[in-house]
Amino acid sequence: MKVHAQQQGGLAVEVGGVEKFLEVAPNGMVEQMTVTSTKIRMGQTKKSQVPLLASPVEFVLLDATTSKPLALNVTTPLAVTKHTAATATWATALSGDGGATVSVNGSFDFDSYGEQTVTVTAGQKSIQLADIQLRFTVAPTVAKYMVGMSHGVGVQTVDTAWKWTNVSGDPMVWIGRIEGGVYLKLRGSGPDWEDPNFSKDYPVIPFIPQSWGGAQAVSGEFGCNISSSGAVVAYSGPRTLKPGQSVVFQYDLAATPSKTLNMTKHFAARYYQISGNGYHSPAEMKAKGVTVATLHQGIPGQVAVDGSPGPSLVNPYVSALTSSGSFVRSWSDCRSLVLARDRSIIHSFRKASSSSAITFRKLAR
Repeated sequence: MKVHAQQQGGLAVEVGGVEKFLEVAPNGMVEQMTVTSTKIRMGQTKKSQVPLLASPVEFVLLDATTSKPLALNVTTPLAVTKHTAATATWATALSGDGGATVSVNGSFDFDSYGEQTVTVTAGQKSIQLADIQLRFTVAPTVAKYMVGMSHGVGVQTVDTAWKWTNVSGDPMVWIGRIEGGVYLKLRGSGPDWEDPNFSKDYPVIPFIPQSWGGAQAVSGEFGCNISSSGAVVAYSGPRTLKPGQSVVFQYDLAATPSKTLNMTKHFAARYYQISGNGYHSPAEMKAKGVTVATLHQGIPGQVAVDGSPGPSLVNPYVSALTSSGSFVRSWSDCRSLVLARDRSIIHSFRKASSSSAITFRKLAR
């Protein structure tokens, strides 16, 4: 990744290889996400720019007396805090009426996935707030379908009033279409929120966070409203912050598709899952036309879901398959990284591929 940053303005984050362009406002919030959509029709390649947002992401503090947003002014200029080949991070600080301070830390990765942490702290006096909200609007041309926040697949974007509950594993939503979409996940703090066990597959959450779920974290009180036009408002209700008290709001924001679509390559792939049917020789796999072999956690040599390793059979098998031209991937319901005892096997899964470069460059204002 190459990074260029403008300290007095916003940042522009360009992700090469997956065709993403992210604009970050001086307040540290995402202002726009743009996807370059590539289509091949009748042998011709056509590219178009798809802006995903109709309005920028806003983090809003509503005053308890006036119910109007508190003015937040930048006190620490937006700056790049980390830059590697895989990710880029930024940070800034804001101050508001009544002595409130707001720190913003954001990141965007090579796979088009971003994370944001916003910390609100009271100054020398208590702060009474009517609400703390996250707002943005998905572009009308993009906001065709939705999934998540109690909706299954294949649903056109509809008015939704989702609320936090202990028996729901879906505090996330995707709104979009094939060419591009926006994914939002509201989350709490701590390692449990990094555990993929907590999902729709296992329909609970670690806990209702005292940020998005309200100061008392009561089930069914607060949540997220979505309109059929693509407007999203996550709300957390009234709260009072005592002098020096902080509350941390965390959420993930991603742009889809996570990688450039190549339908020709996609439909040319032939998948085969090796599970209870046992291992098949590379010659048998080649005869079947397999281009992608998936190793299920139940076969010998894989690490089981409970973490217990099997015999070290996978490494030579993977080497033989890749030598015959197949790509090999490992699968375990996303609950554990499936590896043999020799952790170097992960390198056997990877064939040569182009990396995605992230570039920060100046954002004209």
